[in-house]
Amino acid sequence: MAWPYATYVNNLSGMSVTGVTRKYTEPPRSLNTADLPAMWPQLPTAENSSVTLTHISGLRQASVDLIIAVEPYQQSTNNANFAATIALIDNVETALVTNAASFDIDRWTIRQGILEITEGSAFWILIVTVEGSGT
Repeated sequence: MAWPYATYVNNLSGMSVTGVTRKYTEPPRSLNTADLPAMWPQLPTAENSSVTLTHISGLRQASVDLIIAVEPYQQSTNNANFAATIALIDNVETALVTNAASFDIDRWTIRQGILEITEGSAFWILIVTVEGSGT
């Protein structure tokens, strides 16, 4: 893949994940429960190093957090929200494995979190940190 960082972020935010109802290309200002689970990218962390003696650029590297809002924190039961979040982990993993080569994905980590979008609207979320590199 040609490596502008925008392409990397756009590929990840457009990735098809089973169970995700709505995909955003940037963080949303608010969420409607009818659109959940919803996924969006955060701004990437970009890195590039040069070879000191020749000043040739090395691999461009990026780390992008994909956020998947699963359910409002106070809605349903913890048991139901936990089960839905675990199921999405499997679906995200499948999507990442499927797209790893074409998106230049090197590695990823998936963790659970709670995110408040607006005051009083907290959500169960998955934070999927995807690292990739290219030239």
